[in-house]
Parts: sequence; structure tokens; C-alpha cells
Amino acid sequence: MKLTLISLLLLSPLFLVQAGTFLSYLFQLTLDLAIVLLVLGAMRRWPRAGPAPRAAVARMAGAGAVWGIACFARQYDA
Repeated sequence: MKLTLISLLLLSPLFLVQAGTFLSYLFQLTLDLAIVLLVLGAMRRWPRAGPAPRAAVARMAGAGAVWGIACFARQYDA
């Protein structure tokens, strides 16, 4: 699973274009993609009714923490 996500990131056109620029924004791109993956993973595990499972809540909390780092690193890109 992890290898698939890393290979998907490395083969994406956005990654390749950003890697070739003078001012590289790859760290911010990685943070933004991590936020999207964490939120989508949490929403997939979130039930329609009843209490939320701990895994989904942990993923949402992780996404919030990564978003905080992204906002600290580059406020306008986050």
C-alpha cells in the first residue's frame, strides 16, 4: 500500500513539473497530498450513524496536525 502511494506520487506529472522548477514546492505538495489522503481515508471509514471509530478520528486528527504544519510552512499554499 505504502509503496503504491509513493510510486503514484513519484510518477505524477505535478511532481515531475514541481521537481524541475527553481523554487521547489515538493514539501508543500507532499503535505497537501498527505492531508487529502488522511481525510479521504477517514471519510471512507466514517459510519453513517453511530459513534465514529477510533481509526477515523485518529486519521482526522492526523490530517489536522499535518494541515497545521502545512500552514506553518507556507500559509498561502495550505
